[in-house]
Amino acid sequence: MKRVLVVGGGITGLAAAYRPSRSEPPASVAALGLAPDTRFDHRDGVFWDALLPDDWREPGAHHAYQEAIIDGRGIPVGPAWCAPDEASLARELATLRVALAINGEPVDLGRYPRTRRRLRDGRVCEWVGVAATTPRPGDQEIVYTLARGAGAPSRVIVRLRVKEP
Repeated sequence: MKRVLVVGGGITGLAAAYRPSRSEPPASVAALGLAPDTRFDHRDGVFWDALLPDDWREPGAHHAYQEAIIDGRGIPVGPAWCAPDEASLARELATLRVALAINGEPVDLGRYPRTRRRLRDGRVCEWVGVAATTPRPGDQEIVYTLARGAGAPSRVIVRLRVKEP
């Protein structure tokens, strides 16, 4: 009889603590509250090459899945480009065209500042400093289009699942 009470008590405790996850439809760019942000930790960025498919720089479409928690700091969504050193980065950026769309809506990246970071492996990266300051729980589709010179573009399509804490 005691085992039944212990199991029953455990189930009651779990049921009382259970909070189902809330999910909203994909948000518009305006609803995401995009704002300039250059102070973010690059490891929190949606576009961080350590989290992207290995061949993301190659022409074609590349898919990735990421998760983010709503924590009040915003979610860095700006694209980035990395190179071995400052000189190489400057040369590559001179021929790079970058576009961003969130849930099918284009984002004007010219409105946001750029920020550079040196990574642990010595590479230098430049991010477009834009963050979603009012993300909602649910799935967002973020599409980064990157083209170098006259070559075919690379499209990195990230399904971002935003969760509540």
